[in-house]
Amino acid sequence: MSLKNKKDLNEVLQKTAQILSQRSHSEKELKQKLSSHFSLNLVEQSIHLAKQKKWLEDPYELSLQTTNQLHTKNKSWTHIKGYLQNKGLPLPEYDKDKELKKAKILFKKKASQFKIISQKEKIKIKRFLAYRLFEESIINEIMEELS
Repeated sequence: MSLKNKKDLNEVLQKTAQILSQRSHSEKELKQKLSSHFSLNLVEQSIHLAKQKKWLEDPYELSLQTTNQLHTKNKSWTHIKGYLQNKGLPLPEYDKDKELKKAKILFKKKASQFKIISQKEKIKIKRFLAYRLFEESIINEIMEELS
């Protein structure tokens, strides 16, 4: 490897370390961020070295952490699934009980805005949950249970 290549690789590794010092990234995210500044060959070498040095977190663990963060923000499974796929992370198990719990929280939050929940308000609440990408079956179950 020539001196220039070593210098370039060192520069990519420094950028990789800088990116990873802020938060954990998936391999796909890292590749996207680095490829805007460096050649694909250097980026792949950098990612390979980062893996060897154990700088990258296990994709499944990173997926679980991200999923838990999004669950605490009451994001729907559909939203979480899209987010993880965009980051190139594996999907954890679907938990219907968590989905129901999150939808109930959002339902109660939206329902508290109305004095009386008429049919018109129920439609607004259903639209509110659908806009947040909750599945139709979850929405219907919530509407039946809490109406």
